[in-house]
Amino acid sequence: MCLSRAAEALNYYPIDRGHLDAVRTLEYDPVQLQEFLGPVEQIVSEVRRGLAHRMIGIQDGTGLVGFMVVHPDPRDKSCWWLAWFAIDLSHQGHGYGRVALAHAMTLLAHIDGCRRIRLLVAHANAAARHVYDNAGFDDIGRDDEGWHIMEYVVPSPIPSGDPFAAYRAAHGRLIMSKRVRRRMRLRPFTGPNPARTIGTVRAPPLAALAA
Repeated sequence: MCLSRAAEALNYYPIDRGHLDAVRTLEYDPVQLQEFLGPVEQIVSEVRRGLAHRMIGIQDGTGLVGFMVVHPDPRDKSCWWLAWFAIDLSHQGHGYGRVALAHAMTLLAHIDGCRRIRLLVAHANAAARHVYDNAGFDDIGRDDEGWHIMEYVVPSPIPSGDPFAAYRAAHGRLIMSKRVRRRMRLRPFTGPNPARTIGTVRAPPLAALAA
């Protein structure tokens, strides 16, 4: 499936805390769970306890096909994290992951004050690191467990609401040079990362996540 068709197929909605167990119904690759994502029960628990964690469902015409979790950094209000990101095993290989990533980047870029988007990715997950690199994320170091910290600097002006705008601009790396992006960084590492994510007490408006 091409990216444009994948984009037309997907829509997104905030999953409230009373329905977080919906992600348990997805099919996961055991290796991906063990090596990269972590136990689904732990993800649900972290989102339920994290006041600023927001889980966003990814669905196509058949129903729920994935999810992502976003939240702000507790010590740097200009930085937001894409904490967990998963696509149902039977729906992988159709471009859904790249399209949903572009949507997440656009969504976070439009949250007031967000200037940088970060995520953690395992060194062994070369395929994911390649996707993030192509989307405009830079590898800026490692956390205490050896996971790569990858960062995307939100361009100015912010791309339009088109889910592909951020991906196209980042993929071409035409918005700003690496030198400019380096100057925009406040510090190389921000916030703790329990369960390989970041927790805090400030949340995005639900209306923004329903776009």
